[in-house]
Amino acid sequence: MDSALSTAALIGIGFALIYAVAMTLLASQGLHLLWMLLRWTRHRRAAYAIEAAELTAPLPPDHELPQVLVQIPVFNERDMVEGVLQAVAALDWPRDRLSIQLLDDSTDDSIEVGRAAIARLQAEGVDAQWLHRADRVGFKAGALAAGMEANAAPFIAIFDADFLPEADFLRRAIKPLLTDAGLALVQGRWEHLNRRQNRITCAQAVGIDAHFAIEQSARAWSGLAMNFNGTCGLWRRQAIIDGGGWEHDTLTEDMDLSYRVQLAGWRCTYRVGLAVPGELPHTLPAFMQQQFRWAKGSIQTARKLLGRIWRSDWGFDRKLASTMHLCHYLVHPLMLIAMFSAPPAVWLTPALPVWMWWAGAAIFLIGAGAPILTYIVGQFALSRGNWTLLLDIPRIAALGTGIAINNARACFEALRGKVSPFQRTPKGKSARSVYRIGARLGLWELLAGCWAAAGILIATFSDRSWIAPVLLIYANGLLSVGSMLCAAWISERLRRPAAPEALLASETPS
Repeated sequence: MDSALSTAALIGIGFALIYAVAMTLLASQGLHLLWMLLRWTRHRRAAYAIEAAELTAPLPPDHELPQVLVQIPVFNERDMVEGVLQAVAALDWPRDRLSIQLLDDSTDDSIEVGRAAIARLQAEGVDAQWLHRADRVGFKAGALAAGMEANAAPFIAIFDADFLPEADFLRRAIKPLLTDAGLALVQGRWEHLNRRQNRITCAQAVGIDAHFAIEQSARAWSGLAMNFNGTCGLWRRQAIIDGGGWEHDTLTEDMDLSYRVQLAGWRCTYRVGLAVPGELPHTLPAFMQQQFRWAKGSIQTARKLLGRIWRSDWGFDRKLASTMHLCHYLVHPLMLIAMFSAPPAVWLTPALPVWMWWAGAAIFLIGAGAPILTYIVGQFALSRGNWTLLLDIPRIAALGTGIAINNARACFEALRGKVSPFQRTPKGKSARSVYRIGARLGLWELLAGCWAAAGILIATFSDRSWIAPVLLIYANGLLSVGSMLCAAWISERLRRPAAPEALLASETPS
């Protein structure tokens, strides 16, 4: 009996150590976010003053403005093409110095929609090109590279099909590039056309706002490396060339290029006031598809570039911040490790000093509290702070934990070197028909959620009940996402309307 108890205790201690390591690594990402918040606080007044001065700063006469190429990469996005082309054609820039490329890799009737829309612009005297590729080599990166070969403009703006730039975008974005010869990119902020469409879009908007209002701002304002977000940016052509051009060996070609450009000696910046409205994926499957690509691409980029970053002449703080940035999506496998190790650790571990459990609670508060604080500050930074924000925090917490298995799989595939094609995020009316959930059914999420729920029961009837709220977050997110995926699969099999948006994405939440 004593031997059995000793073995059980050793097993429990082993799980407790695994849990402690996972939570400590999660807390390191929390500390990184707090660091970003401090940098944002330190630099925000000076940065806002620079943006305000740029608004009134004069530009050269129209005949002296540079040639600008606007690239719009699309793939089977018939619902979006005409809207983005109209917005781009309405940009306030001299007609003889503006070129538009619709980089169309479509394989459906979007081809005819895009070709007809370009023909109408050409009839209006707009320098617009429709470039179609049948092979899709390099996917989005390949299309952008092919477009650069067809036009030699010194500045290149890029917009995905679901973003609608304001007319003054180019006149605002070009000013820093004209006054700073070492600047490669001016990144704009994502605004949200369908922020209040449903609970999924509400949750996403809070997370994206935190990224742009706090993280991108802090990186740009304090001299840290930042990334191009794939759309709503104005590039200097020479910087793209010096960085090695567009490459397609990762699923985040935008992050890859922006880091390579900065390693080549160029700098990137960001303007929080340069907002571009865009559409958020409004269904759970579409959101998970987007997150899978972002997670896998980020880790692929980390594998590709971290060695170069740490061998570069960048300062230690810049190298460390870049590492935390590129490896951010590792929080999802760490969350799963912590969740699976917690129940046996609570059940089998012998009595430990009280200070160790309090230390564990403090580490959890840092790991979970820092993102929540960043979400809240991000909303107030964008003048959106009000009590309704409290409704969105649980939503993003549930969504963020519920997709842990999806994103952990993406991370492991990237670490193993498994290659997968670039898949566009379906949006608009096509979101329901283009994306298919597949045969997974969400069962893994349900099983993981049940494990977390069992851990809650174990913790509740022990002297370590403080861990129950931790596991409750995991159980809520995983069971919610798992049930939605299963319901959607069943609805599809029964040929009924898809269910995820009915369960998590009910229209116009209160």
